Amino acid sequence: MSLKQKKYNTSVLTLVEKQQQFSLFLSRFIADLRKRNYYVTLGEAYRPEQMAEIYASTGKGILNSNHRIRLAIDLNIFYEGGLLTTKEDLEIPGRLWKSYSTDLITCCWGGDFKRVDAFHFSFLHNGIK
Repeated sequence: MSLKQKKYNTSVLTLVEKQQQFSLFLSRFIADLRKRNYYVTLGEAYRPEQMAEIYASTGKGILNSNHRIRLAIDLNIFYEGGLLTTKEDLEIPGRLWKSYSTDLITCCWGGDFKRVDAFHFSFLHNGIK
């Protein structure tokens, strides 16, 4: 059964269903950015437990990062030949990503985090962004 045909429970998605949707949302996001003259290269999508532990111990990340469960990715986004590096630079892509949220899925952008991580795009899962 294709994802297009699959019927989802209207109250909750399983982790695998969220992971599948994350991939679909991400492909749409990259295509929509391209239509707006942005270019994208992929950063970290999956983070092994050991790396999450290292990041958490150095204050660079959290142990229960959604990267560990494939619901987050860091993207390098370029506009007019330059890499966008600040929260302000990435505000338009961040707002676009968040606009994809649905009743079942909340799209989160790291530019909104207390400790800004403007390259981070994720789904909310069990209270973690």
